[in-house]
Amino acid sequence: MVYPQVNDPISIPQGTPDKTLFVSVDGTWQENGCLASLEDCARGYWTEQNLSASHGYDCEWLMARKRGRIVGVWKIDRDRGWLIPSATPKVTCPSDKPKNPPARRGCVLISVDEETAGRFLGKEVHLGRNKNTLRGYFV
Repeated sequence: MVYPQVNDPISIPQGTPDKTLFVSVDGTWQENGCLASLEDCARGYWTEQNLSASHGYDCEWLMARKRGRIVGVWKIDRDRGWLIPSATPKVTCPSDKPKNPPARRGCVLISVDEETAGRFLGKEVHLGRNKNTLRGYFV
């Protein structure tokens, strides 16, 4: 099951963990003016509306995707949760701040081992068409 609901075909790599949040970095990573790291682009700042619609608050994993392929894999630091931008500034681009900070959230990511990440990096993922750039995946 993927949130939000879509009518288009969905394809998730085999073995994808339950409670994975897929985030699109198509419009941010390696395309923005301050060249934020992949991790900074993936962790946010996402609108609360998009996080709620994708059930992102319930997710434990985060996978970044670019042009239909997974480019990053992390665990979400659930102890810290989803924070306002001032509580989790972007390390590689601190000047990248949302215009409406209280309505946005970012998370702290925990690195995973190379073997775990390697099972997913480069794999295709298709999540259907929806304006929300976030998709929660639940088994």
